[in-house]
Amino acid sequence: MKTKNMLIGGMSLALVACISVGATLAYLSAATGPVVNTFTMGDGIALELKEHAWNDGKNYNDATDEWKTDNTGYTNWDNPTVWDKANTYTDVVPGMTLPKDPTVKLVSSPKAGAEIYVLVNGINDAYMDVVINGDNWEPVTDQTNTGKNGIYHYTGHALVAGNTDAAYAEFFSEVTFKDQDWNVTPDNQNIVLYAFACQKTDLVDEDGGATTPTVEAIKVLNEKADTGFVAKQ
Repeated sequence: MKTKNMLIGGMSLALVACISVGATLAYLSAATGPVVNTFTMGDGIALELKEHAWNDGKNYNDATDEWKTDNTGYTNWDNPTVWDKANTYTDVVPGMTLPKDPTVKLVSSPKAGAEIYVLVNGINDAYMDVVINGDNWEPVTDQTNTGKNGIYHYTGHALVAGNTDAAYAEFFSEVTFKDQDWNVTPDNQNIVLYAFACQKTDLVDEDGGATTPTVEAIKVLNEKADTGFVAKQ
């Protein structure tokens, strides 16, 4: 009897021990919900470069020295009969001043804006004079041997992308042919322009190093125009 009771007691202890071991497998826990980091991407950069369509002088009023269309705004910017990408002027003679107003439009950009540059090439000092809008455009290349030709950085009012006047910047407004004798008729003269825009900060070059908008502008525009303008020292 005593042995039986001891066996039963041992079984009870064993059962209690088993239960005790099972109880130690439970644990306290907690988990959070997801933390979502949202990055809203900035608008891409786009720009256009146009000038008033000359149309053999039909779009210009010589008496008032004004364009007949869009003289005080850019409401017809998308109309190629008003604003176009190229003009041809014929029968040019010494002393003539011809209206030509290459203008950049910032179409879209991040909220921080964009840096704007224009390359001009083909201004022949022997025959013509062009007055760059110096209040708004600053040369970033060495012009010792290139005259007015080179790459310019826009430094005027902050351009605001869109369809208001704040999106536009005129580069120059006319070309004057010098009042002098031409012993021989010069070859046709061509003024070529390119525009470039890029983000203001956090630029990385193709090798992964830091760079600047001006460095990139000189590189890209020289490649586009097949020129060799060098940065100002």
